[in-house]
Parts: sequence; C-alpha cells; structure tokens
Amino acid sequence: HGTKAIILNTPHNPTGKVFTPEEMESIADVVRRHPQVSVISDEVYKYIIIDTPSQDKCTTAGCELELQEESGPSIPPSHIHFASLPGMWNRTVTCSSAGKTFSITGWQVGWMVGPSDFIARVHALLPHVQFCAPSPMQ
Repeated sequence: HGTKAIILNTPHNPTGKVFTPEEMESIADVVRRHPQVSVISDEVYKYIIIDTPSQDKCTTAGCELELQEESGPSIPPSHIHFASLPGMWNRTVTCSSAGKTFSITGWQVGWMVGPSDFIARVHALLPHVQFCAPSPMQ
C-alpha cells in the first residue's frame, strides 16, 4: 500500500547534481513521516564531485559572467551519506562501487552497506544474480 522505497542518487548520474544538506534533510523528513518507506541510496559517484568554478579555474567563455551572477561565496559541494542523517541508518541501504572511481567497470566490484536485516536479503539474492566473475578474479 503506497510507496515502499525511495531511490536516492547523489551525486547524480548523468547530471552531476549533488543534493545539498537542506535537500537531504527534507528527504529524510519525508522518510521519517512514513515508517513503511526505506531508502536505497546510490552513492557510486561519491568520490567524483567537481568543484564550483573559481576565478583561477575560469577558462571557458562566459565563466566570469557566471561567477559574477552567483550570490554569496562559492562553496564546493561535498558528499553526505544519507544513512548518516539522524534516524536514517536503519532505513537505508547504501550502494557503492569501485568501478566508476577507479575506471574498472568491467571488474563488477561493488558493495552495499546497511542494517543487517536489509543486507541479509541481499545475501540471499546475490547467488541468483551474479553471472560471472570479474576478469582479475578468475
């Protein structure tokens, strides 16, 4: 009956959107109000966050104009683990991967972190979805 899970992707692929602390807290507030909802947090790109442009990095046409239009100081985005927000650990499974960060997508090396009752379900499913071993492991 109704929503059972929210899939959260931050940093987002392909847009590069990194949710702000305020946006993350707003999502957590929705989850807190709905006890049946769990979160699958895709954090594969957490180490690949591009800083906001600064004057010394301005190399493209129009970059200075964009910087002048910004209001307030430029603060580069940073990654926030959704499960680290108050009350979210027991409601979140976090997915990550070495593939994107280290350019080894063919290795199929990933992991999930979360409460043991969620991870036990993943362990039960894993033998049925793993179809080949990564080349370096063979």
